[in-house]
Amino acid sequence: MELETVLVMLEDIKSVAWNPVNDFCVFATGNKRLYIYSSDEASVCDVPEFKTPLYAHRVSWNDDGDCLIVNDNLNCAIVYPQFE
Repeated sequence: MELETVLVMLEDIKSVAWNPVNDFCVFATGNKRLYIYSSDEASVCDVPEFKTPLYAHRVSWNDDGDCLIVNDNLNCAIVYPQFE
């Protein structure tokens, strides 16, 4: 095992979830974004808003690795990240 990449986050990480099928993970920092990292790239996606903003504190993948459950202190959402 060797170090490949170092990510520096400006906010404290609240939750990390490794995808059970693919080689990437998601970070939640308590804001309205999710940070997605793989060995090839890093990207950011906005958490969808409905009636109130969702501040991502906890994230977890479903068993198939195709969607995330994103929770804050009051609400949750199912998020289907789109990858190219």
